Amino acid sequence: MQIDTINVIERCHHHILWTRIPGYRRAHLHQAQTIDRSVFDIGRTPLSYVPTRDLRFFLAQMKQHRAEPNSWFGR
Repeated sequence: MQIDTINVIERCHHHILWTRIPGYRRAHLHQAQTIDRSVFDIGRTPLSYVPTRDLRFFLAQMKQHRAEPNSWFGR
Protein backbone atom coordinates (compact mmCIF):
# COMPACT_ATOMS: atom_id res chain seq x y z
CA MET A 1 0.00 0.00 0.00
CA GLN A 2 1.51 3.34 -1.00
CA ILE A 3 1.61 6.05 1.63
CA ASP A 4 0.45 9.47 0.49
CA THR A 5 1.67 12.50 2.41
CA ILE A 6 -1.38 14.59 1.50
CA ASN A 7 -3.95 14.85 4.29
CA VAL A 8 -7.31 16.12 3.02
CA ILE A 9 -10.06 13.80 4.26
CA GLU A 10 -7.77 11.36 5.99
CA ARG A 11 -4.22 10.22 5.45
CA CYS A 12 -4.26 8.08 2.32
CA HIS A 13 -3.12 4.86 3.98
CA HIS A 14 -5.85 5.12 6.63
CA HIS A 15 -8.46 6.03 4.01
CA ILE A 16 -7.57 3.01 1.85
CA LEU A 17 -7.69 0.61 4.79
CA TRP A 18 -10.95 2.15 6.07
CA THR A 19 -12.64 1.59 2.68
CA ARG A 20 -11.40 -2.00 2.38
CA ILE A 21 -11.59 -3.34 5.93
CA PRO A 22 -14.95 -3.19 7.74
CA GLY A 23 -14.52 -1.63 11.17
CA TYR A 24 -10.98 -0.32 10.49
CA ARG A 25 -9.66 2.24 13.00
CA ARG A 26 -6.38 4.21 13.02
CA ALA A 27 -5.20 2.20 16.01
CA HIS A 28 -5.23 -0.98 13.89
CA LEU A 29 -2.31 0.16 11.73
CA HIS A 30 -0.40 1.29 14.81
CA GLN A 31 -1.02 -2.14 16.35
CA ALA A 32 0.15 -3.97 13.21
CA GLN A 33 3.26 -1.83 12.83
CA THR A 34 4.51 -1.30 16.39
CA ILE A 35 3.04 -4.05 18.58
CA ASP A 36 2.35 -7.07 16.33
CA ARG A 37 5.11 -6.05 13.89
CA SER A 38 3.21 -7.76 11.10
CA VAL A 39 3.92 -4.87 8.67
CA PHE A 40 6.80 -2.43 8.30
CA ASP A 41 7.26 0.90 6.56
CA ILE A 42 9.91 0.35 3.93
CA GLY A 43 10.74 4.07 4.04
CA ARG A 44 11.69 4.52 0.43
CA THR A 45 10.06 6.18 -2.54
CA PRO A 46 7.23 5.40 -2.95
CA LEU A 47 6.71 4.86 0.75
CA SER A 48 4.75 1.74 1.48
CA TYR A 49 3.87 -0.76 4.17
CA VAL A 50 5.05 -4.29 3.48
CA PRO A 51 4.13 -7.51 5.31
CA THR A 52 6.97 -8.46 7.65
CA ARG A 53 7.06 -11.94 6.13
CA ASP A 54 8.36 -10.28 2.92
CA LEU A 55 11.22 -8.41 4.65
CA ARG A 56 13.77 -10.83 3.20
CA PHE A 57 13.01 -9.52 -0.31
CA PHE A 58 14.01 -5.97 0.71
CA LEU A 59 17.11 -6.61 2.83
CA ALA A 60 19.68 -6.29 0.02
CA GLN A 61 18.18 -3.02 -1.17
CA MET A 62 17.99 -1.68 2.39
CA LYS A 63 21.66 -2.58 3.01
CA GLN A 64 22.67 -0.88 -0.23
CA HIS A 65 20.79 2.26 0.77
CA ARG A 66 22.51 2.25 4.17
CA ALA A 67 25.91 2.06 2.43
CA GLU A 68 24.99 4.72 -0.17
CA PRO A 69 22.21 6.86 1.40
CA ASN A 70 22.19 9.47 -1.37
CA SER A 71 22.06 7.00 -4.26
CA TRP A 72 18.34 7.70 -4.91
CA PHE A 73 18.90 11.39 -5.46
CA GLY A 74 20.83 13.17 -8.18
CA ARG A 75 23.88 15.21 -7.41
